[in-house]
Amino acid sequence: MKQHITRAIAATLICAAYSLYFIFLVKSADLKYLIYIDFLIMLCVAADLAYHALRYLKRKSEIKSLLPTDDIIFTELGEFENRDITAHDVSVLQQRLQRQYDDSLELQDYVAKWCHELKLPLSASLIMNEKQKDIQLRASMREQLECMKRQTDMLLQGCRLQSPILDLDIKVTRLSECIKTSIKNNQFFLIQKNFTIDIGAGVKSDDDTLIYTDAGWLVYILDQFISNAVKYSDKPEPYIKIWTENMGKNSDSVACREIILYIEDNGEGISDSDMRHIFEKGYTGANRRNAKYKSTGMGLYMAAKTANALDSEIGVESVKGEYTRFSIRLEKCSENIIY
Repeated sequence: MKQHITRAIAATLICAAYSLYFIFLVKSADLKYLIYIDFLIMLCVAADLAYHALRYLKRKSEIKSLLPTDDIIFTELGEFENRDITAHDVSVLQQRLQRQYDDSLELQDYVAKWCHELKLPLSASLIMNEKQKDIQLRASMREQLECMKRQTDMLLQGCRLQSPILDLDIKVTRLSECIKTSIKNNQFFLIQKNFTIDIGAGVKSDDDTLIYTDAGWLVYILDQFISNAVKYSDKPEPYIKIWTENMGKNSDSVACREIILYIEDNGEGISDSDMRHIFEKGYTGANRRNAKYKSTGMGLYMAAKTANALDSEIGVESVKGEYTRFSIRLEKCSENIIY
């Protein structure tokens, strides 16, 4: 657009110079012809400016509409100045990103294999520790080994979650089995801190609530909630309550409807200032400032990311010093489904 404005200014100056020459040096000239020629020239200049201004505004509007997209947009803009330079730089950046992406995949693969290799000696160490005669030493070693086992499992699941191809197996699943598995995964620490587990309606074994989900990944999310409840328990009689609430959809003819699974604990709770950030990557909030707990800020972030992959939604409500209640929206199957 700038070059068109420059061209219009140049045309105007030339027209003005010609008019001055015509007025002062051509004595016998009829000024009405000069005015007519100047009018035609300025009309052409104005038309040219208006045409390119409209094209410029249209181009800006097109660019504005493309900017919110998550894809490369220069290929949609047709020809423009320095397009070849833009294409070259985009190609170079894509190659660099691809190399970094490949390196990241190799690292994830290495860490996953390392976790699998580490789980073997960990399991052997847990078995060997049972033969330890010193009861106090056996309990202390068991706690550390269980911590290592839990962190290794979470690291392995984290690597799988970061994989470009997330291995999901969505099928009809018994919710009670997922709850039972997660409690079993955390049973050592639940027993150690004398937790009371209150299993409510919808998640008892005899309720047999059926849902559509990937059982392994749902257990991973539940593990995050339960391990957080254990970590931040500060009451003499800690508890975890688990129950469901049905959320009917608009149509009665659909085979599934929403169900909300709640997991509540009476730990120290979450402050209002931290609440809006707890699902952010690496956020530790007050834990970083008071150094009371060792937090990485990754657990709830990974849980939220997993829920998103499962097309579910995580919610949380809490009162500082009283309770924390996590919820996850799931798809409940009809009771008479055949599988």
